[in-house]
Amino acid sequence: MCYVLKKRGSMKKILISLICLSVMLVFIGSADADTYWVNSVIDSTGDVGGYTSIAVDKNNKVHISYFDYDNADLKYATNKSGAWVKSTLDSAGLVGEFTSIKVDPYRNVHISYFEATSNNLKYALRLAN
Repeated sequence: MCYVLKKRGSMKKILISLICLSVMLVFIGSADADTYWVNSVIDSTGDVGGYTSIAVDKNNKVHISYFDYDNADLKYATNKSGAWVKSTLDSAGLVGEFTSIKVDPYRNVHISYFEATSNNLKYALRLAN
């Protein structure tokens, strides 16, 4: 089990926390860290949520990269459209462990991850447009 915690904002803190479980990926966020929490199950299809990494863009939208143990794939989830959308980014071999995600100032999403089939470091880029 792993926990990632990020704070963003000044007067009203926006607290984003990601709990990584072996059976599902769960997002917990709050518009005001002192008042309430909102829990969302993002992906519960099989054994997912390993090696998670989380980033929050300048519009306070969340981007998560994570490993799907059942399919050995790199997956990505975001709520930038207002609803959680998930997708498989790479499924060629054993890919997606040790993910790291970053959203740049132009809202481009950058993900680095390990591909164990050939022992390669890989990089994925999603342009904002």
